[in-house]
Amino acid sequence: MAENSEVFAIDDGYIEALGEDNLNGVFVRYKTLSGYTVIYAHLNKYEVNEGDFIFKGQKIALSGNTGYSTGPHLHIGVKNSSGEYINPETLFEEAKRYGLLIK
Repeated sequence: MAENSEVFAIDDGYIEALGEDNLNGVFVRYKTLSGYTVIYAHLNKYEVNEGDFIFKGQKIALSGNTGYSTGPHLHIGVKNSSGEYINPETLFEEAKRYGLLIK
């Protein structure tokens, strides 16, 4: 993924946290209406505010190379409603099944 590529929300939800730290770099964390918590990390810039409601397919950030990173990419972390990390592909497959993956 090229640096400054547009990053889109996978599902409707709301922004829980925005920030920057040494590991994740610039990050966005949001909760989907279907109960998942999603983090996008190593971003260059976020384009939302904490507490914002976001829509599936909405541009929320630009990819980057911040934090503990060896090159430009988008790190995606997904937790289920029990707070356990799951394979992000699970969420993308579910989104495809229900027509939510639009970008």
